[in-house]
Amino acid sequence: RRVHGVFAGGFAPLSSVALRGRRTVVHPHYESAAARARLYQVYHWSARRRLSDVHRILTGFGVTHVVDDLLLCVGTYQSQLTHGDIIELGEYGDPPPPMEKADKPACEQAQEPNPYFRVALRTSGPMRNRFIIYEVLPGPGRA
Repeated sequence: RRVHGVFAGGFAPLSSVALRGRRTVVHPHYESAAARARLYQVYHWSARRRLSDVHRILTGFGVTHVVDDLLLCVGTYQSQLTHGDIIELGEYGDPPPPMEKADKPACEQAQEPNPYFRVALRTSGPMRNRFIIYEVLPGPGRA
């Protein structure tokens, strides 16, 4: 079954998605200021943000699916920055975006039942090969 939609995620997983002819929010093979700005917004997925705020950002780009590379969500070593850390620290010395913080990253919150994202596919195996694809739901009160 072929999934049609617009995918968001980090550059590495989106490379495979783009090679399969799917649409992505950020094409991993092109570099531009606009692509960096979109990717920075997508990185809110890995930050300590409310799911409702992350959902609003992603649906603003028309995203229908999120490819979550688990290493980018939780990191591999204590000294490794995750994409969420980039958001929390701010980019290029700028302060982080003014959003209400959550207790844990949105990518972890989304693994629990919620009205914004549903697990569509979960892989197993070594951590470096694991990922989860989420379907972006309409959200509460929308059909």
